[in-house]
Amino acid sequence: MTLGWGRDSPYVEYMFRWGLGYNLDWGFKYTFPGPLSVSGKWMFFDRDEWAMAVSLGFGAGYYFGGIEGLHLAWRDRTDVAFIQIPLAYHVSYDIFKQWTLYCSTKYFPVLLFGKGFRETTHNMTFGLGTKIGEKNGVYLETDYYTSFGSNLDGFIFAIGFFSTYSGI
Repeated sequence: MTLGWGRDSPYVEYMFRWGLGYNLDWGFKYTFPGPLSVSGKWMFFDRDEWAMAVSLGFGAGYYFGGIEGLHLAWRDRTDVAFIQIPLAYHVSYDIFKQWTLYCSTKYFPVLLFGKGFRETTHNMTFGLGTKIGEKNGVYLETDYYTSFGSNLDGFIFAIGFFSTYSGI
């Protein structure tokens, strides 16, 4: 990234999620440096301590001065607008009602637009996290990020807040 943010620097995410019922929630997150995103998550399996969910989202952002690792954009120092569509799979295990460990993998294509070019990258993250709290609480997560076809990779550190549906 530019503006003093190097390719090897960690990303930082801030998330907020709200429950819409027992097995649905939605939320938004901001990744620095990166997109502002919205997503919905559906828990399709919940038995004893184990749960599994899938999520789909949409994010958009803008980089001033290009993105290191994207050949055309970086060489020309071109401003870059982008959209991304993350698809994720989550598995969690409840240690206690108030403490959950989880892992997730996310795939997200990113469409980049700059002066005189358009490029698509394919990206994945592999993450581990914990959720602390039952009806309201905090997420703490770390992910390894990689982009196929470019040299963008690194770690993402995230903190998030959640609130469940009031009827639960």
